[in-house]
Amino acid sequence: MEISKIAKAMAKQRPNFLVDGTIVDVTKWARPVGLTFPCFLDKSLWETRIKGASGEPPENQETRLTELLEAAARAAAQTRDVIADVNFFISGGLVSGEGLAYLVCGPFSSVDPSPTFTIVDAAEFPRE
Repeated sequence: MEISKIAKAMAKQRPNFLVDGTIVDVTKWARPVGLTFPCFLDKSLWETRIKGASGEPPENQETRLTELLEAAARAAAQTRDVIADVNFFISGGLVSGEGLAYLVCGPFSSVDPSPTFTIVDAAEFPRE
């Protein structure tokens, strides 16, 4: 799916994506780093970059999530576009190192215009 279409898809499907686990609600961790709207992370980023090996201390997962969210907050502060590039570096997790994600700002759903952030893996949603 082209990245320009992801904002529209999110507005139509975000409630369903939450129910089926396609996205993860990370609002609790996003607010302290400056992302003031509800914030969601796509499952592929969660699985490859945030979630650690079984038995790993939960603090490690929270540290990786905070690193990604801080990068997203910096990207949000530097643009007024609906979609912003999020360049990040995460150590640990199943995939370590540099990465690129997109921060998509849009309505929660087609019937709920509340603004939300969704962070998606750039590899899954190539730009046009």
